[in-house]
Amino acid sequence: MDVKMKIFKHIPKPATAIAMILIVACGVTNAHAKADYHGIPLGAAAAKQGGALIAVCAACHGITGISAATEYPNLAAQRYNYLLKELEDFRDGARKSTIMSGMAMTIPASADNQNLKEIAAYFSRQSLLTTGVAPAPGVRANATQLKEGQKIYTQGLASDNIPACAACHGLGADGNGPMAIPALALQHEVYVLTQLDQFASGARSNSPGQVMT
Repeated sequence: MDVKMKIFKHIPKPATAIAMILIVACGVTNAHAKADYHGIPLGAAAAKQGGALIAVCAACHGITGISAATEYPNLAAQRYNYLLKELEDFRDGARKSTIMSGMAMTIPASADNQNLKEIAAYFSRQSLLTTGVAPAPGVRANATQLKEGQKIYTQGLASDNIPACAACHGLGADGNGPMAIPALALQHEVYVLTQLDQFASGARSNSPGQVMT
């Protein structure tokens, strides 16, 4: 099977939105229970909420990794390997962002990427409460849409050769730490829909193995 699959280039926009709404709704109970930061020790710059490295990130993502703005992703309890990879990609230019490309360059260089590892470890250790995320404005789902979204997420769309999202992101949408696949449960709809659009257009192309492009 072609896992390069061009997933979201073939899903109609309404179906993409439906799938996205489901991703936010499913897996709430356990999606972020498995922080996998590998015991990375935190230095003074990231060991506490007031640490200099974290303070920079907190301006958009919140001091505990729960963003108040729906265009910025929640980072709390996100997979460590995924967070580290994205920070490296922003810094190295593999992932483009008008905000993060510049922000990543402001993080002081350190031996063995220690500063980036500490940032990833800090947010991976935070707790994402089920009550911590408000529904994104303008995104609403009825029972029919949620059922359609669940089908797309868990089964895919065979008629369009689209595999199930759950095949990589898990039935609980909690991601895959070793493969740097992100958790999606309780993420902001607006943010994830933006990422799907960017993968579809080619504006973002840094998924592992190019599986999303």
